[in-house]
Amino acid sequence: MTPEQRETFAALADVLLPAADGMPAASEVDVAGRWLDRVLRVRPDLEPRLERVLALVDGNASQASVERVREEDPAGLQTLVLVATGAYTMSPKVRRRLGYPGQRPRPAYPDEAEWDLRGGLLDPVVERGPIYRRIP
Repeated sequence: MTPEQRETFAALADVLLPAADGMPAASEVDVAGRWLDRVLRVRPDLEPRLERVLALVDGNASQASVERVREEDPAGLQTLVLVATGAYTMSPKVRRRLGYPGQRPRPAYPDEAEWDLRGGLLDPVVERGPIYRRIP
């Protein structure tokens, strides 16, 4: 993405995710930099649709621009929202403020299965026996 496209994306992301209630605005956490790159690396199929949205607003990032995208390209708006929120929530600063540390391994306790299976929860499944289909 060009520097101009990134600038427009950051401004549109700020419209969607402004600073509020102690949370930073999207542009404050580099949504148009490394987090955008990471989103597009994972979902390269979104880049052409995002570029289409950015061309539609032609550098004019405002609430009116977002409304225009909503009316003229609803799928493009979905892409914009998905990419912006995805990039935003990848930021450690945002995750910290949300109280979400990210996915971490949590090994089961030795007696956890016994606790979860008390009361015969899986007895009907065990009685039924194995059911499966061979994969062709």
